[in-house]
Amino acid sequence: MIIAIEGIDGSGKTTQAFLASKDFKAIQLKFPDYRTMPQIREFLEGRIHLHPKSLFLMYLADICQGISNIDHEHNLIILDRYIYSTVAYARSLDRNVAMRIIEDIAPPVPDAVFWIDVGINNAMERKVRHKEPDRNEKDMDLLNEVRSVYEIMYSKNFYAKQWIRIDGNRNIQQVYNEMKPILESIIKGKR
Repeated sequence: MIIAIEGIDGSGKTTQAFLASKDFKAIQLKFPDYRTMPQIREFLEGRIHLHPKSLFLMYLADICQGISNIDHEHNLIILDRYIYSTVAYARSLDRNVAMRIIEDIAPPVPDAVFWIDVGINNAMERKVRHKEPDRNEKDMDLLNEVRSVYEIMYSKNFYAKQWIRIDGNRNIQQVYNEMKPILESIIKGKR
């Protein structure tokens, strides 16, 4: 079973993925995996330039490699980002083309996508409390655009058995208290 947790930078994905993985004894994967694709980190930190299409393909390759060796039929996998972030942040591509590429490559389809929807200002306040924001995290226009793309994917139920929108403007425990019973229900329904 695969559960993806998505949202803009600063939405709380990593925290919620950690809590769910711990509670449900799941395997947690976080994308991008900078060990597999160190160039992505170098790009985000502004140390190198990458062509936007190359960056899209690098993110996608990282995800395909990371998920390829996991037995998701017999394990619960919690993903901190998945293909949806790759589409949402693919600013230089027509997002419909990006979605078709995902469908053509056909990575495993998640049983559910939890979209933690949070306001841009809230997300930015959270980010600066934890670290110096990278180039994407600093770009308010990009974050607004990315949030809009998540809205589109959510409304289309893009490439998932179901999308669940969670109000991420609340504290960590309130967000998790909403997610946890839904996740329990999904797991019970699958097993």
